[in-house]
Amino acid sequence: MDCPLAKRGEMRWKVDNILDLGLEIKFSDNYDIGGFKWKMGVYRGPDGLAITTYIVPDNLKNGSWLCKVRGFRKMFKQDGSSDHYIRPILPRHCFYESILYCFFTPFNDWNTIITDGFIKDGSIIIEVELDFVLYDFGAPIKGITNIITCVNGTEFHCNRELLSIHSEYCLEHFQKLDKKQQKWIIPYVGVHQFRHFLATLSPIPLEVLEENVVDLMNVAGKLRVPSLHYKCEHFLINSSKMELFKKVEYAFKYKYEALMKKNMNEFKSAADVKKFTESEGFEDFDDSLKLRVFQEYAKFV
Repeated sequence: MDCPLAKRGEMRWKVDNILDLGLEIKFSDNYDIGGFKWKMGVYRGPDGLAITTYIVPDNLKNGSWLCKVRGFRKMFKQDGSSDHYIRPILPRHCFYESILYCFFTPFNDWNTIITDGFIKDGSIIIEVELDFVLYDFGAPIKGITNIITCVNGTEFHCNRELLSIHSEYCLEHFQKLDKKQQKWIIPYVGVHQFRHFLATLSPIPLEVLEENVVDLMNVAGKLRVPSLHYKCEHFLINSSKMELFKKVEYAFKYKYEALMKKNMNEFKSAADVKKFTESEGFEDFDDSLKLRVFQEYAKFV
């Protein structure tokens, strides 16, 4: 199989006895999209109806793959028209009982579902349209992969030259390895972190997201990956909704000077700085970081 593999498809599911739903997830049958099994799940959560989308990884080695999904879901009213809002699938990634890989859509208000005519004879019809990119590092690709990288017991089939170009750590170690050696072990990073890192090097690269930026910063620091280091800082400066306290913490930890400068510019008054210094965890900051924050306070007094 090529890596990555990009596919598109849709699923439509008539969910019976919708009013009997509880917290236990009700699953659809399997749908074949791009040669892989997919299914949907619904449950009635405290905030409304939850609709989830799953890939069933029957032929994938546990831990060595990652799936990125972009798509939309819609529900159909009794007259056949769809709802006026189409909700995107959120880019969350998590394992469900180590069997299913799931992607959430936001909760749908239960009262709206009932009053707006989505339920007919106790059933609703849900459709999910999706594009997905599957990154599978669990199998060799002829002419491309030439080294097996082991991370906490999980094997990733990689390309020496690609890793060497991006990672100073990998370059140093590959220079010491016998070229005939087929396997090596990377310490310091976790399986989840490493597969996200590999996906960022793909021809269809995984973006830096709110959900993976912390993992990617960790990899960029420990494996010394300048390009990823820059991408993470750029994301935190321009796109991230992370709280200021955490941004300051990461800017100091990973030496993101541009991010630190932007963070300091967020203080508009002495009161802003004082409130920041009273945050839980401030006392644990390095003394040099505390001094930098107090210098901002001095500008206002």
